[in-house]
This record gives sequence, structure tokens and C-alpha cells, in this order.
Amino acid sequence: MMRLAYGLLALLWMTPPAMATNSYFLPGDAFFHVTLTAETLKNLEEQSAPYVVDYSLQDTSPFVFCGYAGYRCAEVDGLNKAFVANLKLAYDRMREFNFREVQEVPGEDGVVLKEINGLHLFLVRDDFEIEGPRFHLGLRYNEDWVKETQKFSEFYHLGCFVQTAEAIEASWRDSTVVPGLEVKLPDVVPQHGQAIEEPIKIQGKIKAVITRDGSMEPFFKRDNVDMYVVTEKGIAIYYSEDGKWELLKMIPAVEEK
Repeated sequence: MMRLAYGLLALLWMTPPAMATNSYFLPGDAFFHVTLTAETLKNLEEQSAPYVVDYSLQDTSPFVFCGYAGYRCAEVDGLNKAFVANLKLAYDRMREFNFREVQEVPGEDGVVLKEINGLHLFLVRDDFEIEGPRFHLGLRYNEDWVKETQKFSEFYHLGCFVQTAEAIEASWRDSTVVPGLEVKLPDVVPQHGQAIEEPIKIQGKIKAVITRDGSMEPFFKRDNVDMYVVTEKGIAIYYSEDGKWELLKMIPAVEEK
């Protein structure tokens, strides 16, 4: 009965109403999501500490129509040149079988090529247990998401990367088990329906989990998909089978030139 109640409640919250907000990062979220493209990597390679990344709503729940909530940018203490070099290596390896797709779009200096199938990149805590049965990619695990959304709007929308009752139930049920990212917020008062542009600061050690683009549901089910887990020390490649992640290969860090 409790499971049914969770499921029905989750279905109510995941239905995208016309009056709801699009949520970027909210304090308490387990991840900060970035779309990883060749352009993203070029931007990171041109930066020096502190590295800044933008939150992406790519492949999350459908766009809704009452503005935005949350924080759109982040400074990441755990990023450095070695980490960025490993991100590029992971991107290049994944593009060997998940080919880059581009399309022509208007730009300031004429037509430019835009990458349209950027990879998912989830920044998570270093102690996020990739192989743990209660740790799933794309779930916010944020028990305070309603309270945090209220600071921006009276309209609530969870905005999950996995739109199933089972996934949203897991996100709520295990929100006290899976810790959120450690962040420092900018001293900015939220405005109604507007995301905050000033960056948060993601503190502590992190790792980046990279997957192909598209639905994250197969990753929740751990159904014959792979992911690359990146740190400054190297890359771990995992493959899922029968609902479990198995470590396939370790790639050492890129040597500094």
C-alpha cells in the first residue's frame, strides 16, 4: 500500500503542468548536470581555476511555462587541468562509437555547426556510490526541493531525468541516504521565476559521470548501458547487466605535457 501511495504521488508530481517552473540546480541536489560537447571542452581548456560550468536541462522533463528556479552556473573547486584532460579523453573515447552529430544554425558571423547530441555529464560527490543499489544517475535525492523551489515560485515541478513513478519514489525515499553536493551559495536574493546567474561554488572532491545523450531511464534500470566515471586520477568504464554495474576497464590519467 505504501509503495502504491508513493507511486500515485510521484505520478502527480512528474506530470508536467502548464503552470510550473523549470528547475536548475537546487541546494540539496545530488548532482550538477552539464551537457558535454566539443565546445564545452574547448571552453574548459581555455579556463583556469576556478573553472565555471553551466547547468543543462538537456533530456530532462518537458519544458514548462512559469519561469525558472535554482542556480544556473557553478564554480567547481575539484576541477583542474588534469581533470579536464581526462574529461576530453573520455569524450573522445565515447565518440568512437557514439558519433558526434551537428547541424547548421545561424550565428553572429554566419552559419555555424552546432553539436546536437551532447553527452550527459553529472558532477557528483566523490563518495557517490556508483555501484550502490540506492544510487542512481539523474535522481535529485533532494528532500527539500519543494522548500527550495518556493524561494523562486509558488509553482512546483520536480524536473527529473527519469520520468517514472519508481524512479521518483526512489529519489524521495532515499533522499536521506544519498547526500547532496557540498555547495556555497552566492549572496543573492531569488527573484520570482528567474534562475540565479551568479555561480554557486561546488566544494570538496567530486567525480564526473558521463553517459550518452537521450533518456536516462536505461541507466536507472541498469539495462545494458555503459558510463565513464572521471576524476583527475583517470577514467573508470562501467557496464550494466542484470541490474548491476560492473567495472570493465581503468584508463590512467592523461600525462601532462
